[in-house]
Amino acid sequence: MVKNNFWPGISFTALDELNRQALAWGERRNSRVHRTTHERPVDRWKQEPLAPLPQAFAWDRKALEERTVGWEGDLSYDGGVTGLPAQPAMAGSVVQVRERHGMLSVWARGQLLVELAKRAGSGQMVDHPDQLRHVPPAAARRASVVPLGHWRPAPQVMTRALAEDDQLSGVEVASCSPS
Repeated sequence: MVKNNFWPGISFTALDELNRQALAWGERRNSRVHRTTHERPVDRWKQEPLAPLPQAFAWDRKALEERTVGWEGDLSYDGGVTGLPAQPAMAGSVVQVRERHGMLSVWARGQLLVELAKRAGSGQMVDHPDQLRHVPPAAARRASVVPLGHWRPAPQVMTRALAEDDQLSGVEVASCSPS
């Protein structure tokens, strides 16, 4: 509804202006009679005994969010970067993250990988003590020779006349003569 009815054609210069426009749009929508209930949402709202969520609950994230683990085993979440343990190796793969009561649960393929304390400050980077255990030191990489490519001979391809293909597939070719 918002995507198709509010966003098209909207223009704003500040977030406060966008919020004011969204609030006005919502008030207009809620004062119209709904096709399904045949009531105005603003009137129906008064009938429902809804209360705000408790303050402690308001910032508790329930849903799993997908994140891609960096190639060095780093997980970026909510402005901070947290290192994951080296095992199982998850670098480059997609994991699911859930935050609850200041703890991050990291899941992959339906299995809980690790639970970590969420970092308080945005922009913080905290490595896991086990994060780079299986990564060889830079000196080992310099000593090894890594080829730029691998030469492989071209595969042998069987050749035969097109007439054989026609015969094998049961196609009868009529000869064409110039007139």
